[in-house]
Amino acid sequence: MKPPYFVYTIRCRDDSTYIGLTSNFREELCRHRQGLIRKTKEKLPIRLVRLERYEKLHEAKFKVQILEAGYKQRLL
Repeated sequence: MKPPYFVYTIRCRDDSTYIGLTSNFREELCRHRQGLIRKTKEKLPIRLVRLERYEKLHEAKFKVQILEAGYKQRLL
């Protein structure tokens, strides 16, 4: 059986948003908090604001696209 996929949204110290996709959420969140993820390491501390679970990778990728498109629309 394939592992589930997680789509998550993190709010950073500078109020920016990071959207990620992983099959091992706990490990990924630890890596963010330890400053091991390039895009968030200079923006610590972080706060988890959304977490969703998907059984199929294509569904998770589609959700990431929707979230990123919505976030970019709000910046305009």
